[in-house]
Amino acid sequence: MPDVFINRIATANPPHDVHDSFLRFGQHMLRADHRRLAMFNRMADRSAIAHRYSFVQPDPGGAVTDVEDFYRPGAFPDTAARMKKFEACAPRLAVETVEKLLQGEDRSRITHVIVTSCTGFSAPGIDLSRARIVWEARDQDPVFGKTFSFAPEHRGPQWLEAETQLPDGRRIFAVTNLTAK
Repeated sequence: MPDVFINRIATANPPHDVHDSFLRFGQHMLRADHRRLAMFNRMADRSAIAHRYSFVQPDPGGAVTDVEDFYRPGAFPDTAARMKKFEACAPRLAVETVEKLLQGEDRSRITHVIVTSCTGFSAPGIDLSRARIVWEARDQDPVFGKTFSFAPEHRGPQWLEAETQLPDGRRIFAVTNLTAK
């Protein structure tokens, strides 16, 4: 098997910083239960997350959760719907990242693009529905499954890796980094 190298890496974020909107929404939903509200606020504080980015634009007026009505109180989208949304938006993020990475350069040599985030990952053109995925993150035990969620145990640099084995034996590896504050 030939040696494979990563020559360059670039990053990009979805356009909307939704962290403050997320906190306000959670606090609004729990406002009648003081114990649960206190627990939510403590968890939010201990998560040390300062920013959370999304393609889902928060409603600036706060009347609904987002301008697309994707997250509807009492009818939140399930994991499959969220992953479908991610897979639809991920290519735009990949294009933005590639533009940063290869400004003015020939793109004909690019053979694979993998988009990874704390939501999941997507490899456009590759069917991941029957893949076996193992997730690993800083201070976490490895987990098998289509999705993975974790709360950082420590402030500072974090990493998240996903290794996928396709039914034909090929493997895809993706990594993302974030900082918990």
